[in-house]
Amino acid sequence: MLLPAFGMAVEDDIIRKNPAIYTLGDYGREAKEKEALSVEDQEAIFAFVENGIYSNYLPLLQVMVGTAVRAGEFIGLTWDDIDLANREVTIDHQFVYQNYGDGYKFHLKEPKTDAGVRTIPMTSAVKKAFLKQRE
Repeated sequence: MLLPAFGMAVEDDIIRKNPAIYTLGDYGREAKEKEALSVEDQEAIFAFVENGIYSNYLPLLQVMVGTAVRAGEFIGLTWDDIDLANREVTIDHQFVYQNYGDGYKFHLKEPKTDAGVRTIPMTSAVKKAFLKQRE
């Protein structure tokens, strides 16, 4: 968290240098393989959210877990990206918070790589979550 925070301070001309650069022990090392949540873990999280004060967030969580999209891709989704008839979610942009010379604000931006542009098949749970949000 410190590295990007100080990086923003440098970009905003608050400080001259980022004191957190080169302080991360694993900086430059190969990334560790990530482990997906087990089905049991997913079900436990969904049950916790569904039966508590966070129940309004259940569809959001179901879509994020069911599609494995990044947070910026998720918040950038529009109904034009959702094809309920063919059960597909198209990812061709993301929502980012950056300064493009106009101050820090949210912008829609294309994914960083060509592989980021993709169509994701929609599971029944994801379709149900989208339909719930359309109500």
